[in-house]
Amino acid sequence: MIAGTLLFMFVFNITLQRISLGALIIAMGMLVDNSIVITDGILVRMQKGMKAKDASMAVVAQTIWPLFGATIVAIFAFAAVGMSPDATGEYTRTLFLVIIISLTLSWFLAITVNPLICVQFMKMKDPSKKKKINIKMFEKLKARAKTKVKTKVKAKTGIKESGGGFMGWYKKVLAGSMNHRWITVGVLVGLLILSIYGYGKVTQAFFPSSGQPQFLVDYFMAEGTDINTTERDVITIEQYFMDDEIFPEIRYVSSFVGASPPRFQLTFTPESPNPRLGQFLIEVYDPATIPDVLKRIQTHLDENYPQGTSQAYRFQLGPGAKGLINARFSGPDPDVLRAISLQVRRIFYETGNAVAIKDDWGDRAKVIRADIDERAAREVGITRPQINRALQGSFNGLTVGLYRENHRLIPIISRPPFGERADSTALYDLFVWSPVLQTQIPLTNLVKDFELVWEDTRIQRRDRMRTMEITCDPLSGEASDLFAEVRPLIEAIELPPGFSLEWGGQYEDSGNANAGIAKTFPLAFLAMLLTIFVLWNSVKQPIIIFLSVPLSLIGIVAGLLLTGFPFSFMGLMGMLALFGMVIKNAIVLVDEIDLTLKGGGDRFTAIVDASATRVRPVMMAALTTVFGMSPLVSDLFFQGMAISVMGGLTVAAVITLIATPVFYAMFFGIKEGEEHLPPDQIEADSGIPDIPVGIEAPADT
Repeated sequence: MIAGTLLFMFVFNITLQRISLGALIIAMGMLVDNSIVITDGILVRMQKGMKAKDASMAVVAQTIWPLFGATIVAIFAFAAVGMSPDATGEYTRTLFLVIIISLTLSWFLAITVNPLICVQFMKMKDPSKKKKINIKMFEKLKARAKTKVKTKVKAKTGIKESGGGFMGWYKKVLAGSMNHRWITVGVLVGLLILSIYGYGKVTQAFFPSSGQPQFLVDYFMAEGTDINTTERDVITIEQYFMDDEIFPEIRYVSSFVGASPPRFQLTFTPESPNPRLGQFLIEVYDPATIPDVLKRIQTHLDENYPQGTSQAYRFQLGPGAKGLINARFSGPDPDVLRAISLQVRRIFYETGNAVAIKDDWGDRAKVIRADIDERAAREVGITRPQINRALQGSFNGLTVGLYRENHRLIPIISRPPFGERADSTALYDLFVWSPVLQTQIPLTNLVKDFELVWEDTRIQRRDRMRTMEITCDPLSGEASDLFAEVRPLIEAIELPPGFSLEWGGQYEDSGNANAGIAKTFPLAFLAMLLTIFVLWNSVKQPIIIFLSVPLSLIGIVAGLLLTGFPFSFMGLMGMLALFGMVIKNAIVLVDEIDLTLKGGGDRFTAIVDASATRVRPVMMAALTTVFGMSPLVSDLFFQGMAISVMGGLTVAAVITLIATPVFYAMFFGIKEGEEHLPPDQIEADSGIPDIPVGIEAPADT
């Protein structure tokens, strides 16, 4: 099945990367579910005396469509995330595609290849080969068995309690649960309510940080800083990072000035080109040392480079690597926005757990503003754009051409020497060309005065409205905890009319991801519901099956609380996948109960016996999935999913084997004592058949 999955991945051009490899590991735990059901059914029938070929044909005929429906339900459980229109859906889509391929192959091979293997390799001893049994020894064995195992016959139900063994214990527990069904339901509802309460104690997260040995450091100087000044600071900082006595953990440092490196991975978003930007890509020998290195770097930059704003951070295994807490204010007045920004940043600082506190407008820059005499300019035919161009050419420079170097086009900029550009008195010696007079006009003739002012060098807009984003990141712990602390304080700020607050960052990314799932989950749920209704053409059985789904939350919350892992977006995906697995187990169980009830007899006993026959395949399928997910516990990306599935399925498998039969008995009004056989017609079973003396006993099978 794995080889077939890889083949189809090649055909559909699905590459091997973190998501698809994780999907393969998840699939390895789920692939054997269908095969377990088929193999167990064949084994049970062969133990009852059927030939291997007949048993295989009977089991496949009975389970082909229930297993197909269960497989479709499991696939649709992953569809909500895989088909999400959000960026997270694009990021995790290959997981959904690999699950489709692997589970479809699992069903097809389970009904074709698996029976063939069972016929070839599963052999039972021939009952016709009899062996002599010493009569005296047999009598002693029979007497010992009768003294140790006391057959108890329940006159009402006809359930035979042979005592001993896990299966006998399970039947007793199930029968007791069905007899006290309302108490059982009350206990399950109580556990569900307790798990809902416990969910509030679980730490929330979106995507975890990456475990790769690289991280980034951003360094922003004040607005209007020349790129050469930025470069000098970047060189000094780089030399500090490369000092082996200070940072023996660091292996390589790559520095970038004025722009970020190209987008070398999906979750990395480069900064916009800016002369005040310096960025460092740092690689360490051991990823485990990154938290300590980040803290030391951040402390050094904050203490020794107050002229800049710095942030050291790890890559994220999903959207949003920085600016996890983002308060977005919109309004018409820049001065009011800056006043609000000051209040928000003060709140961030006072928490003591916030770093990289900044807004996206930056500081105001000191500029020289020319008060142009419009009348004098019109008299000589000079416009504002012409004056602006003359000022730009004398200080920043003008692009006069392009230089081609291989495939690169490098701009050629004309400007005066640095000594002339650095002196503001050069404004009084500047001339502007007049196309009307065909001569140079002194700038002083066109300007009333020059004034030194502070102005916004960058104004961001969102939906055509001036918008300022104030961001920070947690120094330690999860961003959700810091967000819960600052949110009520920031929302308590009184905003003037025309101003509004909107939350961005991780809160917005998580909301968008959940909204994307909310759009696709109803369709996926409807598809699962229709699949089950088509299988039974009834209402009661699908309701019974879906009642087991909420109970899986008990195991999820218990697993997260015991391990201390946060509930992330991948944990949500694992929970949706778990719903499909629980429904799959319930389908197999309800189908077996329906089949047993068709045979007639005591319905209460039939439910108990049918449920007992499903214990082995349900538990084996759960264990294989749990063990299959166990390698993902150490992976930071799939950690939440693994814990959700492992904890949830472990508890859900046990609860399903109890809750589903109880719900079945409740919905169909099956009670103890109906349609029971008279006591004299019940065959007592001591575990060893009565064999007349002198008759050869059949060999053990």
